[in-house]
Amino acid sequence: MITETLKFRLADGGEAEEEAELEETEFPTGEFLMARNAVLTDGERKLRQHRAVSGPDREHGYEQLDNEILVGRRLARAARRGGYPPEVARLHGDDADSADPYALFERYRGKPLYEASQAMTTAEQEEFPVSLLRGLCWLAAVGIAHRGIGPYTVWWDGSCAQIVDFSRCTVFGVMRAPLRGSAAWVPEEQRPGAAKGRVGSRDDIWAAAQLIFYAHSQGHECDEPDQLAGSGLDRLLIDALIRAFGPLATRPTAAELLTQLGRSDPAPGGFNRGASLLGGRGVFREARSLKRPEAPVPPDFNEDLDWALTAARPAPPPAAAAPPLEPVSGGLPVLAVPPTDESPDADDGQTGSTWTGQQSSQAAPGQPEASRKRKGLFGRRRDNG
Repeated sequence: MITETLKFRLADGGEAEEEAELEETEFPTGEFLMARNAVLTDGERKLRQHRAVSGPDREHGYEQLDNEILVGRRLARAARRGGYPPEVARLHGDDADSADPYALFERYRGKPLYEASQAMTTAEQEEFPVSLLRGLCWLAAVGIAHRGIGPYTVWWDGSCAQIVDFSRCTVFGVMRAPLRGSAAWVPEEQRPGAAKGRVGSRDDIWAAAQLIFYAHSQGHECDEPDQLAGSGLDRLLIDALIRAFGPLATRPTAAELLTQLGRSDPAPGGFNRGASLLGGRGVFREARSLKRPEAPVPPDFNEDLDWALTAARPAPPPAAAAPPLEPVSGGLPVLAVPPTDESPDADDGQTGSTWTGQQSSQAAPGQPEASRKRKGLFGRRRDNG
């Protein structure tokens, strides 16, 4: 163990400086990220410190770390009223703008499902679908698609599922990038050569349905819908999964599946993404100027902020309409204003949406794409050092 003084931004927006005991051994987590366990000196808060990998893939790691931080911040803001949901990993804090950025997450609970599924009781198998869908409802409430739901990114502690690893997340409204992986886990509209439409609240449902079957069958995949009939699953749940494996246009959202199972959406409504994102950008900009005042701000640093401000204003008359500005590419494009959950363009694969954020292509776990030049955290280029 090594002792370090950590200075970081708390997920709720405050600042902290605390001593921590950190393990020297790191282990992979997510895409292009490494983690090590940490304990703050009060001995009670046990955390995970996530950092970008070293070497030539470091720039990729910055982008994935960016995703983890921004999703964690969004969830923290949305949960200020009513408490934080146990079904999603919780960001404790982050140092996003230093030369060696990191995120601090609370330790994940339980075990990844690929381990936990082997010992699940019948009661646990019945509770798992509800808990998983509750977590997806929270992600949908803040406009986030996970894009990596599976037995390694969902954990189980005996009573509650927890969705972890936000490294491949993106926001509703961006064009879908292809995902590589088994067809059992990737629906047609997300497969290489067939990816189309815009990301929305139905993007994680196919994989969630597969994971529910995986948990019930103790590690088997559902290759054909006919397998559901003889699976021993509750008839109500079978009907829900058949819909989840259906075409995108008729695929239900997590909230709709919960309703079908007689449960309600736990996430709060009315989360104002636009206002909170602009505020978060201001916090980062101020922190950056204090920590690295000698570093010039790149010319494109404010492009996405300007675009978001423009998008947040009422649309001008058609005759006076100006060409839309493109947000900065790279990483999770959460700094522009996506469409609301009610916007059909966000979910149905059509192209009528006016939200023009760009999404970088992402690979499935363990399958990094060819290296290419990317921007680092929050659109700022970093050295590979």
